[in-house]
Amino acid sequence: MRNRAIPLTLLLSSLVVGCGTDTAGPPLITIKSDQAPALVAFRDGIDAPWQTATMKTPTTFEAEVHGPYLVTAVCEDPTTGRSRTLQVARTPDDSHYLALSCDLTAPGEPEGEHVITGHMVQAGFVQLGSSSDTSDVADWGFQLSAPNRWYDLIAVTAERIALRRAVEVDGDLVVTLPLDVEAEGTALVGVTFTAPNATPDEALVASVDLGTSRTPVPVHVYVGPAATAKTVRDSALLATDTQHVTVRATHGTAWRELRRPFRGDATEYALPEPLGGVQWAIEHGQLSTTWTALPPLEHLSMSARGTVADGTKLTAHDLDMSPRFLAETGTTHIVIDTDIPGYQPAWRVNVTGSYTCDLTATHEVGDALATSSVTETVNVPAPGERPTPRAARMPSLR
Repeated sequence: MRNRAIPLTLLLSSLVVGCGTDTAGPPLITIKSDQAPALVAFRDGIDAPWQTATMKTPTTFEAEVHGPYLVTAVCEDPTTGRSRTLQVARTPDDSHYLALSCDLTAPGEPEGEHVITGHMVQAGFVQLGSSSDTSDVADWGFQLSAPNRWYDLIAVTAERIALRRAVEVDGDLVVTLPLDVEAEGTALVGVTFTAPNATPDEALVASVDLGTSRTPVPVHVYVGPAATAKTVRDSALLATDTQHVTVRATHGTAWRELRRPFRGDATEYALPEPLGGVQWAIEHGQLSTTWTALPPLEHLSMSARGTVADGTKLTAHDLDMSPRFLAETGTTHIVIDTDIPGYQPAWRVNVTGSYTCDLTATHEVGDALATSSVTETVNVPAPGERPTPRAARMPSLR
């Protein structure tokens, strides 16, 4: 099938696509959001005009489609003005149920209202729940925040880890016993991870993180060269703990990685194939990307994150394409399209300012996740100057 340039809206990657039980009959798509969206529209065909989806409840909408289609939903926080545009590209052979998550919490925002303070003897990293603190100097005071719940309080240094299990938070909390990782912790184990299909021009790094039943966000144990990684020994782990190791190869703005659970077993990681020929451009004021080759995948996502035109509010766009959509349309070129009836300028990422965009393919293989991506950060041009060639920056493994 011939390639087409398809105008699409970019979004941030907190889209969750749910599975539903499809029944025989007309191709009626159900769109369910976890909060009332500001706009839900769909395009019945890749060149068709945008239409407003039929509201069934404030959080449930329907759209009748007859071939490859796109759905756009906009979430907006009336308090902060932060917005997020979620978009999916599917075919009628995909699930007829789309579940969208409107999470508008910015990374690093406090999770709850309770303050947890304490003292750590060594320089290092402390985490409770999704809140963390760090220091490069010894004998320091940490401050965390969390809502009411039971947690594991975890402290990590370059060589050791300490886990205080089942810490209850039911109000502001002072941890009276200092965290002394040398005295109460366990030594980390040095492991060499390899990627036999990495190329000589790729930089190979490893990331080790630990999740427990009381830790909603995994704790970072190690980030650095793959040949000198540090992992948590099995004797320090419970059956309900999960340690993941990610091996990433980076070349320029492109990276590929494999993430899987690790319990002192296989240290060789076969990386996924890279995305081929990715090019970014501005076409008639709209961001576009083109690619020439894709690895095996379940999802291909394109994202943009930045501010609105006046620079006062954060906004984000995220597009998720299914393999069926890609195969049926032969798509290799995407252009942003925010010319949707009812779509507001305050929701658009300002592509003349500073923003980050990426194209990412993900593929699950058993309990492993393979990811290939190209990520680019665009700097704000100086006043009166034309945009300069864009400086690329890789995201942190953390």
